[in-house]
Amino acid sequence: MNPQRLKPNMPIFVVMLLLFACLPAHAADNWLADALKAQTMEPPFRKTYYAGELLQINITKASALRLSIGDADGGRVAVIPMKGSRRAGRKVTIDSDPVIFTQGTEEADTLAVKILSGKIDLEGDSERMSEIVIEEGQEGEIVVDPRHETISGRLINLSDYRSTITFRFMLNGEDVSNTSDRQRTLSLEFKGSSRAKTWKGGADKIIVKVHHGKITFKAGHPFYDD
Repeated sequence: MNPQRLKPNMPIFVVMLLLFACLPAHAADNWLADALKAQTMEPPFRKTYYAGELLQINITKASALRLSIGDADGGRVAVIPMKGSRRAGRKVTIDSDPVIFTQGTEEADTLAVKILSGKIDLEGDSERMSEIVIEEGQEGEIVVDPRHETISGRLINLSDYRSTITFRFMLNGEDVSNTSDRQRTLSLEFKGSSRAKTWKGGADKIIVKVHHGKITFKAGHPFYDD
């Protein structure tokens, strides 16, 4: 906001509200530094927490993490991925529905967690995902189960510059991709940038080709059977 646009006779409380509205969205997340000093939980776990309590959960390679609230009494939880002391993703709020995190260790190393309200039983579970590194000019593949309705994937840029990839779906040795190469091509702009994807099932293999750069590719069906 441009201070010159504030009218001289504007009530002070209105001025304060307007200035507060102009603060960055993460300005109120001043609990992050303390969360990184809090107890580290390793899944699987279930523990009772109260409003204001903090914890952190380590991210591990080749896995997905699910957080859910059981026996909540109006409880809500804030979760922010962190890489060292800096934010590495947007804040996610959990209330009634579980949330699955597929971040890789190249983009984040921990989840900072704050109990926003209520008394809750926080549950954390982990399941394996296939994970490979693919260099420029190479193809990599991950086997998936065609019986599952969805495939969860994540692509993470390991290069200092932009990485560009194309993916395709195979079933019994045949290409069953139903969109053009252009629609199945994406770019990751900087090191540590990532893209989470959810695809319809019906394939037994996903093949990723890296045209430029270097990436980590994760895929699987975490928590599908729950």
